[in-house]
Amino acid sequence: MPLPRLFDYLFPDDVSLQIGTRVLVPFGTQKRVAIVADFPTKSDVPEDKLKTILQPLDLAPLFTPIYWDWLHWAANYYQAGLGDVLFQALPVKLRNGESAMKNNRTFWQITDAGKNALEQGLLKRSKKQAEALQCLSETDLEKGNNKFSSAIWSALKAKGFIKEITIQTKPLSWQQSLGTTQLSMLKIA
Repeated sequence: MPLPRLFDYLFPDDVSLQIGTRVLVPFGTQKRVAIVADFPTKSDVPEDKLKTILQPLDLAPLFTPIYWDWLHWAANYYQAGLGDVLFQALPVKLRNGESAMKNNRTFWQITDAGKNALEQGLLKRSKKQAEALQCLSETDLEKGNNKFSSAIWSALKAKGFIKEITIQTKPLSWQQSLGTTQLSMLKIA
């Protein structure tokens, strides 16, 4: 949690956690995403007052050992809370508790109606839509990862010229999807 101190929580013996993984914890009346920062042998809080984590969110640490050390150094150097620094180092979706593994990819695909519209020149007044449809006639384009705006895709979809398809892929960690490689009480940040 992005707060200036660390908090102690209990976790079941059958749950495997590592430093740098995220967990979902009860925090006051809310549920919050936290990062495992340490496994202390004792706590300043009596054990009967400690809460138990709700669930682990990751199977492996989100930070490499070098990156973890660098983030600790940055928190110390800038006199910032470790939780603040760790959370700012993560993509927003991971801060919000979403999966760190990218399993599926969504693509735009041209429909038969779209092929007919392209052949008949029905999009002469909508040059960008025609250009996007022409690109789709050559290859499917990944949703959100192409040069065309979402407004163009929405308009083409509303006309029935394109559809979304989802392809199951080999799970990738968030670091791998960016093109990099990932080399019983706990403290969370």
